[in-house]
Amino acid sequence: MTARTTYSRLQIALHWLVALLIIATWFLGDGMGRVWRNRIESGQSGLEGNTLHVWLGMAVFALVLLRLVVRLIQGAPAPVPGTPKLLELTTHWGSPSALYADAAGSSRRHDRLVSGAAG
Repeated sequence: MTARTTYSRLQIALHWLVALLIIATWFLGDGMGRVWRNRIESGQSGLEGNTLHVWLGMAVFALVLLRLVVRLIQGAPAPVPGTPKLLELTTHWGSPSALYADAAGSSRRHDRLVSGAAG
């Protein structure tokens, strides 16, 4: 990873795009429990019938992965001198990793619900 003094335009654009998509999915998530129950009861699985919340969530999943790849390739500015190491690790790697893990976990929860309803 190369040392930089600022984030690239691509990194900044990806940051704000992910932020906007997360906000949108938050507001579109109301009633998702009802949606999942209806899907399970109707036997739908896979991509058919997905809500906008799900599609945006998949976009967040892909864009967070892209952000991590771009960060590894382009690098990032060094932390402010005196920043505690734990805070540095949490903000630079923990936050994106948590977003990625949450999106992956949502997919696994859906798969368990569907397979449990079918069996």
